Formats: sequence, C-alpha cells, structure tokens
Amino acid sequence: MTPLGHMRWAVVLLALMLASTPGKADGLIDEIRLGGLAQNIEPSGHAHEHGFDLNAEVLFAAPFATSGLFGFRPHLGGTYNFEGTTDKLYAGLTWDVPLQGGLFLEGSLGAAIHDGGLTEGDVAQYGCRVNFRESASIGYDLDPHWRVMLMVDHMSNANLCAKNRGLTNAGLRLGYTLN
Repeated sequence: MTPLGHMRWAVVLLALMLASTPGKADGLIDEIRLGGLAQNIEPSGHAHEHGFDLNAEVLFAAPFATSGLFGFRPHLGGTYNFEGTTDKLYAGLTWDVPLQGGLFLEGSLGAAIHDGGLTEGDVAQYGCRVNFRESASIGYDLDPHWRVMLMVDHMSNANLCAKNRGLTNAGLRLGYTLN
C-alpha cells in the first residue's frame, strides 16, 4: 500500500480518536466533530466521485482571546469515502460568527492533501496532491456543549496546476465543545 493509500486509515483513526476523547487536553482541544457528507455535489458532477463520506474534525483553542479576524481556531480533520474514491486530510483556520437564538455561521480556510487522481488518464484529475480547502456552515447550539451544523466544503488548486477539477461535499455534522 502506498503512503497515500494509508490516508484512508489515517482518517478512520482520527475519527476514532475524536470519538473517544474524554475531555479537554490541557485546554488545547476546544471542540470535536463527526458527521456524514455527500461527496461530489457539483451540478456538473462526475459519476466516478460519489457516495458517503465520514468526516472527523478537531478544533483547537483560539490562540488569541479576541474576536473578529483574530478570533480564529486552528482545525485538523479528514474525510473517508466509503465508495473508495477520494479521501483527504486537511488543516486550517476556522472563524465563527454568532447570530441570535443559538444560530451561528462559520467559515474556514486551509489546505488539504488527498489521494485522488492528478492528471490525464486519472479519473478525478485534481492536478496537485495538495490543494486549497474552504468550508462554510450554518449551525445551531443545542446546549452549552452540543451543536449541529449543515456544512459544505470545497477543495481545488485555484488553477495552479494543469488540471483543477475540484471537489465539493456537503452534509451534516455534530460537534461537542469541551469547554
């Protein structure tokens, strides 16, 4: 198995670690999330990229005790596709915007490494092994610890490589805040 072939197991291991996290690790971990995503929701979607993805993510405590642009939380996560298509591991920064009545908006920016195809002859043709990744969510705080969110994420290389098919997934996630 190639190093990228091990990515599937890295995502599963991340999900299991997050599911078994008993509590805050010295204030480092702020929130853990698990969810399911539909893979490849683009209207011009390619039939070869499909199926259900397991998504696992950990958000770390904000390094600065401010809001606004500097109120970000670093994150690390991954998706595992049960149909055997593209998996990815990703990292970046997440910003939250609280709304009224427990609602919130969220956005993230970062990078992803994936195990999908790169060039002609490959099914997916993502061009670069490492791509940009961004996501947006709308969520609701169920109580002080639990939250649910609808999320969409997108991975592409912004035309920095010869191919740039991009991959957009969407679904539902459940988060548990450890504070």
